[in-house]
Amino acid sequence: MHRAVLRTLAYSVMAAALILLARASEVPLKALVGQFMLKEVWEKSIATGNEFKPWPSADFKVAGELTVPRLGLSQIVLDRASGEAMTWGIGTVSIEARNSSSIILAGHRDTHMQFMAKLRIGDLVNFHSSDASFQTYKIIKSMVIETPQLNVENRFDDFNLPVSGSMRFEKRPNQSRSELDLYRTFDGSMGSVTPSMGYTTEETKYRDGQADVKNRARTVRLGLDGATTLGPVDISGNAMGSRTMQDNTYTFPFASFTQGSSSTFTKLGAAAKMGAFDFNVSRQKSTGMEPVYSGSIGMNIGDGGRISYSDSSTGEPRIDARYRMEF
Repeated sequence: MHRAVLRTLAYSVMAAALILLARASEVPLKALVGQFMLKEVWEKSIATGNEFKPWPSADFKVAGELTVPRLGLSQIVLDRASGEAMTWGIGTVSIEARNSSSIILAGHRDTHMQFMAKLRIGDLVNFHSSDASFQTYKIIKSMVIETPQLNVENRFDDFNLPVSGSMRFEKRPNQSRSELDLYRTFDGSMGSVTPSMGYTTEETKYRDGQADVKNRARTVRLGLDGATTLGPVDISGNAMGSRTMQDNTYTFPFASFTQGSSSTFTKLGAAAKMGAFDFNVSRQKSTGMEPVYSGSIGMNIGDGGRISYSDSSTGEPRIDARYRMEF
């Protein structure tokens, strides 16, 4: 009785494994077999100048042939980039793009477009369409774009404003960030003082198990920089403080709740320089953390040499020496 149960269980596991293996190999198998089937339809398209479906139920037609002479590669291109089409071959993103001198193609990088990893700058890529037109392209640059991104920055230098600064905005899928920085420098007989302020908002959305999570953070920054000269010594100092308010909203199918938190960060620094010698110290403090103190003293040697000693409350003392020569 127990053997029969174990045997049945073993057969069930084997059957499930075979089903998963078949599903996993479905796209690669279509990619391999599909090119042979599509080439026959492509030859028919070339002979007649028309586009044809490879079989009646297909939601795509054969639109052209892509070749890379250096790789000896030939791939049939389909007239659209639907889910079904891209399991069989490379698809065009739009008919309008395909009918112009610019062509936008889409495909799976682990099957039909696996050759992309072998392309080099200077390679020629040919596209022969079903209407008998022939285009040759030369690769002059390559890049990888992870996600669509919008990045806008506007500085206030061109405006007649009493303050200087900049405004930045970034937008990606499920993530956005906006930042505003303002400052103004006041010069006087004793030196200069520059107060500044900034405000940043950032929002991120992601999925965590059954919950949709939205993280929203808002940070306010205030700063003050100053500089003066006392005889042969140039002295500067800075102080900065920020406060961040953060909300995490978790939305489940049955309920939602929000967790809020806040944190602060402060930094004080001072520096002095006299001839070849310089000196600086700083103190940083974050919420829930011990203050971090650091400092360094250094000396420049000639045009390309420098020796310095630095230490901090969280690390070991360090001595650096370097010399740069230009030929």
